[in-house]
Amino acid sequence: MHIAFGPDAFGNPYAFALDTTGPVWQAGPSGDNWTFQQLNSKTGLTQIAIGIEADNRLDVIAVGPTSDARVFELVQASPGGPFSTTFVPLVPGLYEANHARKISVTNDADGQISVFGFSDAGSTFRLVQYHLAWTAVGFIGGGVTNLFATQQPAS
Repeated sequence: MHIAFGPDAFGNPYAFALDTTGPVWQAGPSGDNWTFQQLNSKTGLTQIAIGIEADNRLDVIAVGPTSDARVFELVQASPGGPFSTTFVPLVPGLYEANHARKISVTNDADGQISVFGFSDAGSTFRLVQYHLAWTAVGFIGGGVTNLFATQQPAS
């Protein structure tokens, strides 16, 4: 199981999890209790991370199964609203993003989402969302076995 956390547009905490077969589950507060719901039916996902869109929608970024290890996203329809039901590949023609093994997500100072990851060949990549469209902006090198990203300190 893999778990990721992110606040919604109103500051409420949410947990996202993969179960052993790979669909994404969302849990959020409902009074003193937390309720769980399945967000999608895509199976075999291996990792998730949470980003926050510039318009405050949550963005679930995921790595597909080994047979389809692309980087996908599942986005809220509106801040605090329901999620789309279909994962969409971020940069379909990019080898590294189509053979991802691990990802980490952070927001840049301007609010855009950056996804850092590495491929099955060990090469690292960065995908950036500019005005709600994704692009590959760089390859960092090879030999990476783990990664993480941190948020910019508040100013």
